[in-house]
Amino acid sequence: MNIAITIEDGEMISSPVETCHNYMVYEIVDGEIHNRHKLTLLDMETLGQFDLKHEDHPLDGVRVIISAGMKRSMEQKLMEIGITGIVTGETDPEVAVLHFLDGELPVESAGNHKKHHYKMLKQKKDYVPMAGVRHVADLK
Repeated sequence: MNIAITIEDGEMISSPVETCHNYMVYEIVDGEIHNRHKLTLLDMETLGQFDLKHEDHPLDGVRVIISAGMKRSMEQKLMEIGITGIVTGETDPEVAVLHFLDGELPVESAGNHKKHHYKMLKQKKDYVPMAGVRHVADLK
């Protein structure tokens, strides 16, 4: 499984995912980080510009995208092609991946920048999990 993190400045998790050119892609094997590489998209390949349903894309094979922000419409677009979009207040890409793998990643709602933690979100009746995934075990 691959997890992509938006890192526009190259170091911290950035937003918005729709216009992000730079990603750190983590390859996960047996629940651990096996490898990582930086991926830079062309303007025409950014997720807000690209038709992910009908064309090959450099992020093909990614199951989760973690960002500091995304629109609800982007979250839906990703969900339709089998990618879970997660918004977090965490700033360190590797820490975010490790927390995701442990099921402890602080998350926010897409389109809403108010910080939440997953354990609090589970208690909210109006919260709909993004593609039902909060932990690597949910992707199997």
